[in-house]
Amino acid sequence: MVGEDIAVHEDGNVTGTIHYVKEYKNFSSVVEEQSGHYFPFKLTKSGTVMTIEKNGAAEKDKENITFDSDIILRVDKDDTFTIKVGEETADDEVVTLKFCKANMEEDSLAISMNVLSDRNIVLETSPHKYTQEELSQMTVKDIKALAEDSGIKITKVIKTDVINEFLEGQA
Repeated sequence: MVGEDIAVHEDGNVTGTIHYVKEYKNFSSVVEEQSGHYFPFKLTKSGTVMTIEKNGAAEKDKENITFDSDIILRVDKDDTFTIKVGEETADDEVVTLKFCKANMEEDSLAISMNVLSDRNIVLETSPHKYTQEELSQMTVKDIKALAEDSGIKITKVIKTDVINEFLEGQA
């Protein structure tokens, strides 16, 4: 489905080759969706529900659906997908993928799904890096709770010291 040169950059841009695939009957029962460019990946963050937004909107059958870490998207060059997960509602954005820089292989070079093996891309979801400004607007109690959730040990008590220790711990 994807070439060896495929890469997902920190800003969400996908670069490299996405092969044109035909006869992918396991993707959809809708014939028109059985050919195209497919992008397989695996989420490392989990939840109980997820939402898949395509170009800023989620179709009804892609909103607050049962979580599945293995995802295959049917993509075009102008598509942007945002994946959100959560426990009751999928409102925590995990990743946004933009395909405008990907090399979409032509239809004439199509590969039949019968001879193609899947190659999943594992997307490591990195935690949000907090800035000094963000932490300064929080209480010491909130910063310490956030640190505990992030596995950062805080030993200080003065807010400035707590912030500095947090920033060092997330580096």
